[in-house]
Amino acid sequence: DKYFDWDEHQQNMAKGSFFWLHMVLQIPGGLLAQKFGAKSIFGYSNGLVALLTCVIPLSAKFNFKALILIRIFQGLIAGLAWPSMQAMTGKWIPPHERSRFVSAYL
Repeated sequence: DKYFDWDEHQQNMAKGSFFWLHMVLQIPGGLLAQKFGAKSIFGYSNGLVALLTCVIPLSAKFNFKALILIRIFQGLIAGLAWPSMQAMTGKWIPPHERSRFVSAYL
């Protein structure tokens, strides 16, 4: 018994829409991390993505287009987190432990 009556195309859109604009803020995310601090950008972006995650069940139940829009915004905002995490890794993690740390983060 399926909870959502989505066809395969809709399922793929719900999964993939996160990545549609994810790369757009990668470079600006690095610049923002340099200007305002990597911890702040990392924390705020992940916090905002987490808040949007709380809205996903309601949007999935009532409005598929709203779900897609939220997923797009999540991906866009999460694009800020990765470059700021890399900046923190470069400062805080010893060189011989960086690959292990990044693997754990993924």
